[in-house]
Amino acid sequence: MLRARLFRFVLKISYYNSLLVGLLPAPLDGKTLEFRVTRLYLVHSAVIHLFCVLATTYAGYYYFSRDFLTNDPILQWTYSLTHVTKNLFMVVLVKEMWCKREDIKSAYVVYRALETRLKAYTEAASGRINWNVEKRNELHRTTIDQRVENLIIFKFCLAYVLVTMNVYSFLSQHPGTDGRYMPITLISFALHTFVITVSGNFFYIYSQLYRQFSQINSQLKTLFEQLHGQMSRRRVGAEFASHINNLAMLHLTGYRLTQRIFRIGELTLAALLLRLFTTNMRAVYGACLLLSQNQTKNLWLQANELVFTAVFFGDTAMMMGMLDAMLTKCNRTGQLLREHAGLVDTCESNSLRKAVN
Repeated sequence: MLRARLFRFVLKISYYNSLLVGLLPAPLDGKTLEFRVTRLYLVHSAVIHLFCVLATTYAGYYYFSRDFLTNDPILQWTYSLTHVTKNLFMVVLVKEMWCKREDIKSAYVVYRALETRLKAYTEAASGRINWNVEKRNELHRTTIDQRVENLIIFKFCLAYVLVTMNVYSFLSQHPGTDGRYMPITLISFALHTFVITVSGNFFYIYSQLYRQFSQINSQLKTLFEQLHGQMSRRRVGAEFASHINNLAMLHLTGYRLTQRIFRIGELTLAALLLRLFTTNMRAVYGACLLLSQNQTKNLWLQANELVFTAVFFGDTAMMMGMLDAMLTKCNRTGQLLREHAGLVDTCESNSLRKAVN
């Protein structure tokens, strides 16, 4: 119960955060869960996006003009590269949001339709399998749902811990020398909510696709288990062919939806990964430089830098791991069909063989 409430809390915070910084094509209707396009939100998004681009550019210029408050040339270079990729990411993100707003809404409609069809198929399938198999399927679905929810909660907490540690580390290492330093630094790190929100949104999308493909594979595996236990496979071949065709259509819809999502977010994802790569490089070098100084009086600062580097790598690894897991589950369907090709041949059912092919 506590985990479910925490998950709903994380979703609400993520939604309103995305809404606040203009990362949604439109607000969602609370009853229909459909996007409602309003002029007020479009104006709000335009103002927020313009401010973020200008603020990011000015913050980079401010730190660059002061050599990023460090005398180490390599650290200056890594900070410069980090700010360049941050500006590039911000420009690409804003451009993609405005150019592909309708594509995002249409992809969301397809996702909701697929979710409805998958739920309907799961409910219909529960009435034609035996009790033990149904309990096992229900346990598997619950396990997948809980695993995805736990990962989303952990990713959310990890991201905000990361920003807090980043702000503390930067302010403690580089005390400001003028009145503009503090507000510019806070605004600069506040803009990290863009990176956090975009990374979190990608993670959420990939996790939902992972869950859908996992459920499709689970249903397909159950079908083959039932087929293996049937005494007269020829008689039930047509029935199983119909179920496999339904699952194939669900998988095809999910596959095409995945392709559409990759086309929509390819430039944004590339800019995000480039941004994460340069930040990782800067974090690793900063940690190594701090440790090489052997300053025993700054043990807390060194520990904070090490923990920050580890957390940042963990946050990046979570997103890449979910992307890999989603693609693996998508390809798992074909592997299941190949693994049970021999079982299908023994059924002597042309309709079932055609469905599997």
